[in-house]
Amino acid sequence: MKLFLIILIFGTFVFCDSSETLIYGVYYNGIKAGDASLEYIDNKEKNIANLTFKLKSKKIIDLVYKLREKTSITINTANYAIQKINKYSRQGRHKKQYNASFNYMSQTGYYNDRNISVFNPIYDPLTIVYYLRNQDFSQLGPFTFDVFAKDKIKKINMEVIGEETITFNNSELNCLIFGPMHNNNQSKNSDAVKVWISTGQNQLPLIIEKKAKYGVLRMQLEKQIIEDNE
Repeated sequence: MKLFLIILIFGTFVFCDSSETLIYGVYYNGIKAGDASLEYIDNKEKNIANLTFKLKSKKIIDLVYKLREKTSITINTANYAIQKINKYSRQGRHKKQYNASFNYMSQTGYYNDRNISVFNPIYDPLTIVYYLRNQDFSQLGPFTFDVFAKDKIKKINMEVIGEETITFNNSELNCLIFGPMHNNNQSKNSDAVKVWISTGQNQLPLIIEKKAKYGVLRMQLEKQIIEDNE
């Protein structure tokens, strides 16, 4: 009986879910426009994670240019590729919503109930952020991602494009800047993302930057919350 309890307690500890929530201030063309949260819940038993992103502009900004986004993604923690995604976004009057799922064994996917063929792992800009922050920064090279956007799969090529020191929680953190490769005009791809990731133990995405409909959307990390959910 004692052995059974020890195994049960140990198994619960090993396979309990852990979560990280990142709270960001959102800036649109340099103006503080709202707030965003990025929650990552790791299901160790199933080797998947659930990623939830929420963004909302301030009421005063809504009068001029309403920003909303809610994205829920189930990812494979081995390579951070999408298994399922549900996405809604609004930038001003421009709205976008879709559901998609991908079966890499059968090389099939479903986008708003339409069948598509997939031959490589599929990513979203958010899952690219998690892929990059979990790399070994001592051995980095160019990265190529297949991103599903605007009813088609696009290739995005990224690399380290610089370094910068960012202040977070009263500490100065050295960051690597990952961005689209310039030699093949990737910087003009609206689905590309730039991310400043600290080189310390947590490899935090301190800044995430993406092109919006009429400018640049920049998120700056304000708070990190880590919990173990037994």
